[in-house]
Amino acid sequence: IASMAMGLGACSGDEVIDPPFRDQIKPRVQVAKGNTVADTVLAVTINATDNIGLKRVRLLLAGGITAEYDTVMTSAVTSLTLNVNVKVPSNAPIGATVTARAVATDGAGNQSDTARVALTVGNLEPPTAVITSPVAGSPVVSGKALVLSLSGRARYK
Repeated sequence: IASMAMGLGACSGDEVIDPPFRDQIKPRVQVAKGNTVADTVLAVTINATDNIGLKRVRLLLAGGITAEYDTVMTSAVTSLTLNVNVKVPSNAPIGATVTARAVATDGAGNQSDTARVALTVGNLEPPTAVITSPVAGSPVVSGKALVLSLSGRARYK
């Protein structure tokens, strides 16, 4: 009877239950240059993930232009890809560097490390330089002077 009473005592609800689950894993975020279709737009692609659920993803632009983009999730989302296009103001200096920073926060308040990418206002093509003289295949004499002619082009000065 004693062993039976001990067995019944174990089922009386006195057992210890672990405290509620606490999410301690911070989300991850990546930011990259997006596919820009015009010189008047800065495009960014953000990828954010979390093991349980993202709550917020923020994009902050600073430098040649200043802007902010904020997304708040109202349901459980563990993975998110955002393509963000930001209109460049007409007074933004062409060729200015803009730093895009992205941060993700999960439902438990854990915040990701900040991801960064550098962008350029105007999506300018790089300058070009071409050797115009001597032409390819011209003979060159060792020990003698050689005159070079160059031609270059840039979209801005």
